[in-house]
Amino acid sequence: MYKQVLSLFIALFITSVAMATTHTILVGNAGTNTFSPDSINVFVGDTMKFVHASGSHTTTSDTIPTGASPWSIAISTASTQFNYVVTQPGCYHYRSTAAGDSAMTGVFCAAINTAVNNIDPAEVVGFTPNPSTSLVKVHVTAAEAMVQLYDITGRNVTPATDRINNDITMPVAELPAGMYLLTIKNGDAISIHQLVIAR
Repeated sequence: MYKQVLSLFIALFITSVAMATTHTILVGNAGTNTFSPDSINVFVGDTMKFVHASGSHTTTSDTIPTGASPWSIAISTASTQFNYVVTQPGCYHYRSTAAGDSAMTGVFCAAINTAVNNIDPAEVVGFTPNPSTSLVKVHVTAAEAMVQLYDITGRNVTPATDRINNDITMPVAELPAGMYLLTIKNGDAISIHQLVIAR
């Protein structure tokens, strides 16, 4: 099971990268001291493209997920663009440190792209929330389906769960932030889903 889960994780990660999107953020949009958009949801593997619109500003990371690379880049007529590839799930808060820009802030929150999850599908209706910080709630159509959680090394880290018929509650508050694989097994069928635990 270890090798199977690890192989599926690698395959899902490569597919997610292949589906990456570039998101443009205008710096100093329409002559204002703002980022536009100043809040956006993205996926790990996407690229954030900061583009000069007006004035002299910076894009400078503030609070970002563990393991993500910080940045501080001037954006002006002399340096009109900066690309940042999102590598970790969670929320990235950033700001401009230029004079007069104290209120110029933005945030983008990254999740793992869960669109790629149709590998030997078991009977699962869904799970929420994703990303999660404390509890994951899973609803399956088969009462006998078994739910397990694996970290990125393939290690089973399934916590004690509370189950009432087809509804399963899994506490994840004690697990480190990062990417996990949620597996739902029903007989010979197994469904693999990417889950992000954020802090």
